[in-house]
Amino acid sequence: MKNPYPADQYSFERGRHSYQIDCVRCHGKSGNGDGTNSEKVQQVVSDLGSDAIQKQTDGELFWKISEARRPMPLTEITDDQRWDIVNFIRAFKKK
Repeated sequence: MKNPYPADQYSFERGRHSYQIDCVRCHGKSGNGDGTNSEKVQQVVSDLGSDAIQKQTDGELFWKISEARRPMPLTEITDDQRWDIVNFIRAFKKK
């Protein structure tokens, strides 16, 4: 799937907002997988800045957010919010 939203400031801000509501508890503020609930998860919480994540296509990340790898909770976010989260995840890329 192709991301219909350009990775601009508007999508980034919407994605940041959705991330803070739905993702930060486990992935943490910096996307390192060190959120407050990460210790409750029996699997390793992905570091969103890692090469393994950043090398994935937008479509792959969208699918993973949509299908919610267990124990990641399924949330009631829209497709538009998922695409914006994908754009926000790109900001975690390690330099």
